[in-house]
Amino acid sequence: MLKLFEDKDAEAVILGTRVSNESASNFGCIVSDAHSKRVLHYVEKPESHISNLINCGVYLFSTRSIFPAIQSAIKRRSDRPRLLSYPSSENLESSYMENQDGDDDGEKNEVIRLEQDILSDLADSARFFVLETKDFWRQIKTAGSAVPANALYLTKAFQNQSEELAKPSASILPPVYIHPTAEVDPTAKIGPNVSIGPRAIIGPGVRVKESIILEDAEIRHDACVLYSIIGWSSKVGAWARVEGTPTPVASHTTSIVKNGVKVQSITILGKECGVANEVRVQNCVCLPNKELKRDVCNEVIM
Repeated sequence: MLKLFEDKDAEAVILGTRVSNESASNFGCIVSDAHSKRVLHYVEKPESHISNLINCGVYLFSTRSIFPAIQSAIKRRSDRPRLLSYPSSENLESSYMENQDGDDDGEKNEVIRLEQDILSDLADSARFFVLETKDFWRQIKTAGSAVPANALYLTKAFQNQSEELAKPSASILPPVYIHPTAEVDPTAKIGPNVSIGPRAIIGPGVRVKESIILEDAEIRHDACVLYSIIGWSSKVGAWARVEGTPTPVASHTTSIVKNGVKVQSITILGKECGVANEVRVQNCVCLPNKELKRDVCNEVIM
């Protein structure tokens, strides 16, 4: 990106990648000149398909262009008070009235959005370019995004024949990373796409797949952990089942709809959580220091 920035004497360079036409509208879409790499048009989450080249969220800006662009965006915002961002719907009326009365509090709630307010205008510049990457890319917006991102890194390491990965065997389905200080019983079946952190303990007969086990966690005998993140020092009891729901490989979201409600597809146990023996936890987010002694599904445990 830096080379392109310097070679073109650019005002801005954005990192882009190709996704499926179906998912492109969930991102900022870039229309560019294939030869010069100049950005011709930028639209954040367009209603109709314009391009499958999307914004990766990595930028290089020239100070001579970005600060004037921000200043122009602020001026446009001040000219259109209806675009003010309010802290909550309950404060909408009072905040609006304060702003109408000339109170400065209304200005404190203004939000300048890089994608909507800055990039669209920079696309009018002749020196706004895009560098298209062919490497893997994954959107990270939620804690659950760590699981598919972990799978991408493990796959890349496996393709590069990294010595840090566990050797494939009858009980290790690659790619799998096991920290040298972790204890994994030889009868446990691990993988694919599993990372096990320092001092973690995986008991006999355990099944772990598409998951991240953080340091000092313990999975007791015959438990099952699928599409999940097990937090620091958390414990999963014997014969317990902690699982999320698999999502399509090409999908860039970790949310699914269950019974009309959007929930995390990845189950996450926070720090020092406990799951009792024979308890089933599915599509849940559990905050730290909680004990789960009954089956739970599609909940946030606070």
